[in-house]
Amino acid sequence: MTNSPSKPFPMNTSINPIVVAAREALTVKHRASVAAANAKYERDLELRFEAAERKRKSDWIAKERYDNPPVRLPNPHASLTDAGIVRVATEPGDRYRVLGECYMATKDLDFLVESLKVFLYRSKSKSKVSDVLEFLAEWIPAAGNEKVYTDIHSTHFISSGPVGYGMKNVPATERRVIASGLSPEVVRVLQGFKIKSGVVYFVTNVEFEDHPGQPVERWTFAHQDDTCDPSEY
Repeated sequence: MTNSPSKPFPMNTSINPIVVAAREALTVKHRASVAAANAKYERDLELRFEAAERKRKSDWIAKERYDNPPVRLPNPHASLTDAGIVRVATEPGDRYRVLGECYMATKDLDFLVESLKVFLYRSKSKSKVSDVLEFLAEWIPAAGNEKVYTDIHSTHFISSGPVGYGMKNVPATERRVIASGLSPEVVRVLQGFKIKSGVVYFVTNVEFEDHPGQPVERWTFAHQDDTCDPSEY
């Protein structure tokens, strides 16, 4: 009969508190290491996701900017005169006063032109000549010997041969007085405005329609013009 060597019995750790404490300490340490590693892994995932999102956003914006470049907005005030700039930049309640003071300081009638634009715009783009003269009289002489004319362009037919033959279409121009008794300063101020039947109009655009005899004008009034910002008048 052959005797096989017997296996050693495992140590009974219950009777060795040092081993028990050491094992528990290592277990706690390992669990802490696992938790820290998992937390770091999750943080890394968050950081990588955020970086990927930033890159995706950056790539999308770059492509959109290339495919749909921004439209450069024109400066609506680029063509304004110094007087026009003052009108737009001044608070509405102070416009008459500031534009008048600028005229008195410079004697530049453009400031009164801009002031009259404000006056007419606030009156539905029209006012009687007498009211306009009263408005301007605060800064300049209103009455005088000057006149404002308008040229009426038309055409008519004349015979260039025997009766009934050779009719010729000839242009004609008739000059009419549309306002009189004005000072030279007022005439210069009114040059950029339309005057008809004793009324001054603030017109921003004129279109012509062909009619037999003479063209007909179609006016766009300032207060009806979408390109005119009401806050600037």
